Amino acid sequence: MPDVNGLLTLPATPQRRAPRDSGRPLARPPPLNAALRATVAGPSPGRHPSTPRSARQYFRGMTWYVVQTRYDGDKYVEVRPRHREYLADLSERGIVALAGPLDDNVGGMIVMQAADRDELRTLLDADPYHLEGALAERTIREWKPVLGAWLPSSE
Repeated sequence: MPDVNGLLTLPATPQRRAPRDSGRPLARPPPLNAALRATVAGPSPGRHPSTPRSARQYFRGMTWYVVQTRYDGDKYVEVRPRHREYLADLSERGIVALAGPLDDNVGGMIVMQAADRDELRTLLDADPYHLEGALAERTIREWKPVLGAWLPSSE
């Protein structure tokens, strides 16, 4: 159910268990970054107390996008701290759901929301990677998620 600000709270992820022989629960993955940890203001109904509030809230009616980037040489190394700070701010605001480098370290991927492609381009053009010329290429794809633990229930 959306709250008064139009935010949609997603259901808590079920607890996973370690392999049968251990009987121990698996450790929960850490929050995306320190900025998200700082947003925890106490547990809400249906939310695990260690889960950051902003990691579970997204705006209803916004379109999801997957953005893939390719770095321009090694320019990204110097710019990365400013890029991550920018994305952390977008994450706190409920715009970025996931972001990180690809395993071959030639680029990265961002899953985020925006009202439309124009707003998305405005957000991406303000990223230090773009402003400081650290990207050789950026691909934007609209995404329509239909399955997953983070999707709202159809109640």
